[in-house]
Amino acid sequence: MVMIRVRVAVTKEQTYRLNTFVLVGVLLTFASAVHAERTNTPKERHFSTALPGEECRVPPPSRWTESEKSAWIQTPKWTDPEEWAWTQICEGQIANFNEHLNEELDPRNPDHDDEWADDRMLSSRFLETILLREPFRGAIPRRGVRIFGAYFPNPINLIDVSLDRPLEFDQSRFKSQVDMLRLRTPTFISLEDSKFDSELDMDSISVGGDLFMRAAEFDKVDLRGAKIGDQLSMNGSTFKDELIMSSASVGSSLFMRGAEFDEVNLSGAKIGDHLSMNRSVFKKVNLSGAKIGDHLGMNGSVFKDELIMDSASIGGTLFMREVTLDKPPNLIFLSIGSNLDARLATMSGLDLTGSRIEGELRLGSPDANIEWKSYTDENGDCQAPKLTLRNASIGALQDTTDTWPGNLEREFEGFTYDRLGGLGASEQEKPDERESSWFIEWLAKNKSYSPQPYRHLASVLRAAGHEDMADDILVASHDHELGESKPSQFKWWRLWMLKIFIGYGYGWRIFWALAWVAGLAVFGTVVLRVTKENKRRIMKLGFWYSLDMLLPIIHLRERHYTDVDLNTWAKYYFYFHKIMGYVLIFFVLAGLSGLTQE
Repeated sequence: MVMIRVRVAVTKEQTYRLNTFVLVGVLLTFASAVHAERTNTPKERHFSTALPGEECRVPPPSRWTESEKSAWIQTPKWTDPEEWAWTQICEGQIANFNEHLNEELDPRNPDHDDEWADDRMLSSRFLETILLREPFRGAIPRRGVRIFGAYFPNPINLIDVSLDRPLEFDQSRFKSQVDMLRLRTPTFISLEDSKFDSELDMDSISVGGDLFMRAAEFDKVDLRGAKIGDQLSMNGSTFKDELIMSSASVGSSLFMRGAEFDEVNLSGAKIGDHLSMNRSVFKKVNLSGAKIGDHLGMNGSVFKDELIMDSASIGGTLFMREVTLDKPPNLIFLSIGSNLDARLATMSGLDLTGSRIEGELRLGSPDANIEWKSYTDENGDCQAPKLTLRNASIGALQDTTDTWPGNLEREFEGFTYDRLGGLGASEQEKPDERESSWFIEWLAKNKSYSPQPYRHLASVLRAAGHEDMADDILVASHDHELGESKPSQFKWWRLWMLKIFIGYGYGWRIFWALAWVAGLAVFGTVVLRVTKENKRRIMKLGFWYSLDMLLPIIHLRERHYTDVDLNTWAKYYFYFHKIMGYVLIFFVLAGLSGLTQE
């Protein structure tokens, strides 16, 4: 017991001493590190960000002291334009070569191509140095790097760079490829009024603020998978080659107004707010599967080749007023939260198969109708314009009679709508108040007969209080179906008898059966007169006998059934007479029950 206690006491003492030695060692190591850092690092006051109005605290390398040169990584010698540009940047100013040289050059003007000289030239090495290396990177003020009117002749590599200040290259000329692959910045980037003679690779770039590409000229631009936190503006720019933005994400709006594009790929892109493509010229646009949070504007734009928008989703309105499409656009399975306005557009066709439009499909209003035109297909053959609304669903159809010229092919199978007319419908020409004949002709131009478009139109007209027009439409549907059947088919005979006896059972037409009753009763009377059966009977036979024999559900006189036995061929006629009575009763009952209206 005594020995155990002594060992425990000794162990605690040793532990205490060991901890003391470790603590002293850590303190000595920390003091040594601090001393070394103070000895090897340039003075903090010399390498810090200049405040507004102050001189640059990190001068160009040519003005560094020997101790500063030995403390930092050796930097290649800078040219005079580079030293001037850095001084401007460091002091929070714009490095504007146009003002510095008192010469305004437009990078987009071919007449100025030969005037971009060494006095504006900045090397890619200089750019990478100030953006990536200390002490320059840390000395960039909060306004960021702002360079105007510069000339970059060599390729620029900013792949996987992380920036914490804005970057502006405005009114500048880039002769070689610029790589910004996976570049990240929480602020914004501006490339306004510049010209890129080669590819601009911004694949998977992440910009927390805005990306400005306005009034610039680009070759190929790759923005696939890009993430722009705020807006992306390309207004007034020219894209000579493909613009790839597949699966890109723009937090606010994407502006492409008044610009010229070759091919644009926005498939799978997500735009948080508006996408504005007004008054622009496109060769080919792919918006397949794109999601736009609010409106998509194309007013006044020209599409020289394909416009593909299948399975795209638009939260607001799709504006296509005054748009010109040389080929039929593909808008199948399109989802629109508000309206599609295509008035005053010039189109060679429109395919809205399976699309959903919550608001109005505006194809025409007084003095604002679509102009349909023929087009030449891939084989060089001339094709008539075609509007395809197969399985499309809309809230309201706004049009005029001029919206539907005779050469317009139509496909309405599965097309549904809640009402006719919209906010722009004229008081003088409300769609649901046109003549029945107009609607019948309208549906008859469908590519192939189907009862669904007729039945749906009838239901819409009936809901609007136009019962007679609805009946006319349904009768026309059965007439069309009868016309496509053959007399050798049972279907033809069924429809034919429904038509002649009760007008298919719609509205007042069911009373055609009364006309048949009257006609057959009179004809039976004539038969009795011709065969002189009246004179052979004690009781005179005539109209009432004929009527009594025709109607199986009533007995006018019992003697008609007990005392009369026709002996001539009239007997056989009245067999037919009675059968016709049963037939008429059958069709009347079927019409009243609605069985004939299926």
